[in-house]
Amino acid sequence: MTDAECHVVMLSPDDCLRLLPACGLGWVSYVRSGEPQLMLVNFVVQAGEVVFETGYENRLAAAVQEPLMSFGTESMDTAHHTGWYVTVTGRARLIGDDLVNHGLPRFESWTTPGACLRVGIPIDRVCGRRVEHDQQRRLALVQVSVR
Repeated sequence: MTDAECHVVMLSPDDCLRLLPACGLGWVSYVRSGEPQLMLVNFVVQAGEVVFETGYENRLAAAVQEPLMSFGTESMDTAHHTGWYVTVTGRARLIGDDLVNHGLPRFESWTTPGACLRVGIPIDRVCGRRVEHDQQRRLALVQVSVR
């Protein structure tokens, strides 16, 4: 397959929201001491937010003081040169922990051992792209024209 047969196309906001929870693993981008940082997190999508856990001593918990953050997740197939990514940008907020907010939905953070503090990034802005091949594009156009 040649590069000429591959195309990067923008995903609609609805497609982004559908794909967002598919992986459960992503990265959070934030600024600490003027330097960009990335941190791997597992996450869930709840009530219009990307929610992940961190520890009280973690740098990410402190980063919520400057709350504008981006979150990204992806699914790539390098063997077939296909895949997609979705990014979310919003003002992060501390949701809390079980000691403060009883009854929060549980999920286990396996990327941050000892994590107990939940952080939410409201899905204020969402965008994404997909890599597809000419054959996929032709099939999609045929499906649209048949409807």
